[in-house]
Amino acid sequence: MTCAFAVRGALKKLPGVESADVSLNKGLASAKLNPCNTLTMQQFRQAVKQNGFTPKESRVVVRGELNNNAGKLQLKVPGTNPPYELLPDPALPQ
Repeated sequence: MTCAFAVRGALKKLPGVESADVSLNKGLASAKLNPCNTLTMQQFRQAVKQNGFTPKESRVVVRGELNNNAGKLQLKVPGTNPPYELLPDPALPQ
């Protein structure tokens, strides 16, 4: 069994994971999730750690609904609560 196979298997066992892919050459693991899953980034990081790897930077791509609530821009992701408050990146022009 290769390390990539073990990490991929660990990710696929997480509830709500539809598919997972791991590339040791790129140092990259990705997962596609079912809608309305309740997984946390900590659960992904733990699955990687348990297979002997150190998780690095993470990137999340989500779909949701944008709301302007009392001047605060929020992202409501189905299956999560409460909504995420969106903040501007100070390094980018307004």
